[in-house]
Amino acid sequence: MNNNLKRILPKDWKSYIVSYDKDLLKICQDIWERNEDNLTARCEVDGFVYRSVAELFKDNISNEKIQDYFGNSKVMISQAEHHFANPISSKYHLLGDNRVSGIKKDIMVWEELENHTLDHYISSFWHCDFGLPLNNFSLVVYLSDVDKDMGGTILSDPPIVPTYDEKTKETTIFDDDTYNKWNSEEIPQIEITGPAGTVVAFHSHRLHRASLPSRGYRKTISMRVQSPLEEHRANPYVYSNCKPHRTLESL
Repeated sequence: MNNNLKRILPKDWKSYIVSYDKDLLKICQDIWERNEDNLTARCEVDGFVYRSVAELFKDNISNEKIQDYFGNSKVMISQAEHHFANPISSKYHLLGDNRVSGIKKDIMVWEELENHTLDHYISSFWHCDFGLPLNNFSLVVYLSDVDKDMGGTILSDPPIVPTYDEKTKETTIFDDDTYNKWNSEEIPQIEITGPAGTVVAFHSHRLHRASLPSRGYRKTISMRVQSPLEEHRANPYVYSNCKPHRTLESL
């Protein structure tokens, strides 16, 4: 693990770190310019496109640049995203739905949005990246200044992580005291903002979500990296949403 990667990753899997990296920003800006024409509309509200994406998994040139910078062949760019402000979509994704059980839905928001046509942006729903290896970190690089209400990255804080309940044979995020206690905005959380060049690094199995700007816009490039350090490996659990159940210990 080279110094660039050491500097950007937190001390252990339950921590997160926010850093500023002007060299990585320059690389990501070049990658953005190479792929800007490949951005395609993904999410709309009432006919207005509020999210455009370029998938970069197969962009070998870009991935080689990132892997050289971090000295790690297991760093992979996932996508470039451009998010535009729209109050309707922002409110919906804050209070409307989630990808894990145990979070209350805001019924008033659902009723308010009945008259709108809205595509789902599932990354903005609370979730853990269950399908990724236990040593996987997510890196989000801001290519634009991200201030409050401009689409920061949101993490559960203190961290909420999956556990496997032997009694119910289900993967749980919340215990008996917190299950269905909070709606989305009431979950203990922190929103990460910062100038262009900000890098947010957190473990992929930590409960997290993307935010959407209610003003301005946000440009980001997201990456995944597998760490070789033991302190970066999450506790194993069974992912009960798979049939048959899949033990993540072997990943």
